[in-house]
Amino acid sequence: MTPDSPTCADANNGCDCSGYVLWCYSLPRENSDGTWNNTDAIYNDAMGSQVRFVRIDTPIVGAMMVFPGGRDGPYGHIGIIAEVKNGQVTKVIHCSAAADIAITTPEVFFANGAIMVKARNTYYNR
Repeated sequence: MTPDSPTCADANNGCDCSGYVLWCYSLPRENSDGTWNNTDAIYNDAMGSQVRFVRIDTPIVGAMMVFPGGRDGPYGHIGIIAEVKNGQVTKVIHCSAAADIAITTPEVFFANGAIMVKARNTYYNR
């Protein structure tokens, strides 16, 4: 997916997970400093400088779950928390290799060390 794409599809019309999530939030794929927002960049920012994304400990609907590449393949994965029950994430909406955009349980995220993040409010006001 290119940064100026009007959709969340990749070059083969497949669903790109980070493209989909950023598209849902109207956040850019490419930042003004030339850096690219993908799963690894979002994860690393939330775990480090927190310039654009902030790690959160309490799940909230609308926050993101993300894990970096390297644990279960070369690419990480990201989705949007769609349901929380009794303080636990129970549903995540994301691009699934099996079903394009899907709402699933969060097991794949937890199994790969996902963290919960949200975009900084100032990032929306760019």
